[in-house]
Amino acid sequence: MPPTPTAIPAGFTKFILDPCTRPPGTSDTELRAKLEALEWFGDNPSSGDQSLDEDVAVWEEDTIEVLERMLAQCPKVFRAVVASEWMRNDELDTTWARMVSANYILQIARVDEQSAVAILELPFLRAMEPLDGFTLEFLRDVFRTDPYEGRRLIADPTIGDPATASLPTDFYLSYLRLEGPAVSQALDSIRWIGDGVDPFWDPMKNYRDINSSYEADALQNLTILYLKSPEAFLSLARRPWLQESISPDNYTALSNVLDFAYDSPEISARVAEMAFLDTFEEGDLMIVQTMLEIADNDPGRLEEILANPELADGLVHGRR
Repeated sequence: MPPTPTAIPAGFTKFILDPCTRPPGTSDTELRAKLEALEWFGDNPSSGDQSLDEDVAVWEEDTIEVLERMLAQCPKVFRAVVASEWMRNDELDTTWARMVSANYILQIARVDEQSAVAILELPFLRAMEPLDGFTLEFLRDVFRTDPYEGRRLIADPTIGDPATASLPTDFYLSYLRLEGPAVSQALDSIRWIGDGVDPFWDPMKNYRDINSSYEADALQNLTILYLKSPEAFLSLARRPWLQESISPDNYTALSNVLDFAYDSPEISARVAEMAFLDTFEEGDLMIVQTMLEIADNDPGRLEEILANPELADGLVHGRR
């Protein structure tokens, strides 16, 4: 289970959150000067691939817009970001990661500016890799869900070390294994994790190849599910169909259970525990998606369905 809010790591002297506010002294002149110091600012992308160049131009425009908001809202974070090598350099293959990372750091800073600055000092950000945006997306989710858990996480010396966590999936596993033996045992029972998690699809392509694996996405969703509803995580992690492999359908079912958790961790846990999910057969995905649709349109109705004694042991396969 996540730690209680009193578990603040050493080095964080303020117990209350520290959301950023704009102090006097920030200006458009400073913004222009900082932007002009970036190697990629004002350049026209010229990779030789017209479609990619168009994407890169959009990502760079989006990065500038994020930096403008960052200076207005969190100047201390802005100055740290534009001083970072990963923001300054003109590496084409990190253009997407640079854009989304700046956005996620700004979202973290809106919760806790002190932690956003601390994240910029994590070893994995000394040289940005194309997939680092996924790691920062997860950190954003942690701070939005439980800022105190976020502080504990980034203070752990094993987190963010490129020697042990060179990919976002390594980061997710490091975080989960910090959470105790029950979680570690659940991870050890999942064969596709033990065999080595297939990497994320290439975000620079701006699309998912039809043959690309869903394993990294599934691990990302499992990690966020644990953060939102540990009970739902443990229920799904013991299901043989999730332990064996990840197909598009069972990945979608996992994502749907996570969707429940965003609104109600309790409902997510109750759905994950239902008997019809002991195995995953034709029609089961439709059952989960129908329940999710009911939850979106009439939450009270879903509560009535789950409270029905006839469903105490879960739905029967094929019945909706």
